[in-house]
Amino acid sequence: MKSVFLLGLLLTVFSVHAQTWSYIQNDSVKLGVQLDRGAAVAFFGRTATGRNLLNHYDYGRLLQQSFYGTNDGSSWNGTPWRWNPVQSGCWTGKVAGLVLDFRNDGHSLYAKTKPINWGGCDVIDAVMEEWIELIGNVAMIRFRLTNNSRDNTNISNQEMPAVFVDYDLANLVSYEGSKPWTDAALTRKVPGWPNSGGQLDENWAAYVAIGTV
Repeated sequence: MKSVFLLGLLLTVFSVHAQTWSYIQNDSVKLGVQLDRGAAVAFFGRTATGRNLLNHYDYGRLLQQSFYGTNDGSSWNGTPWRWNPVQSGCWTGKVAGLVLDFRNDGHSLYAKTKPINWGGCDVIDAVMEEWIELIGNVAMIRFRLTNNSRDNTNISNQEMPAVFVDYDLANLVSYEGSKPWTDAALTRKVPGWPNSGGQLDENWAAYVAIGTV
């Protein structure tokens, strides 16, 4: 089964808020979420270096849940938008996702968040949940959306998940072709604006540094 993903670079104006971080780490990697941004993932990197591989400049970046439905009359910076529940908050940076429940046992994280409509900045009648565990140098993340809304909720696609990385990791590498899992040639893209869709014919994709592919 093919997966659909959306890629892009969001250029937004936002208000700076105090950031409340919560971390888990092991000998290999460290992961952090921002509780004042819906507990979205804002830090991931090697424990030894402390370098953050994620772009967390504004509410539209980070690593988080983001779904799309039908037109709802909202707008993003003057551009007509649609129903778009986002974990961290809306495009203005003035309304953040509300964390309803949060647990960090030192090894794993759980968060339950009330999402915000990206264009309209209104609170959506839905709940987003995330479960995160570190296994070696991998972060295992499970997301769930429970949608109680009745209007404009014909979910047409989603970002799987929404993720923005350090600019040095500019190359998106994946396999797109008719012969998956045969060690066939990979596809390299440099995502930009506007958002674009694509197919994953194998169930993985990787951002890698400039000059490595």
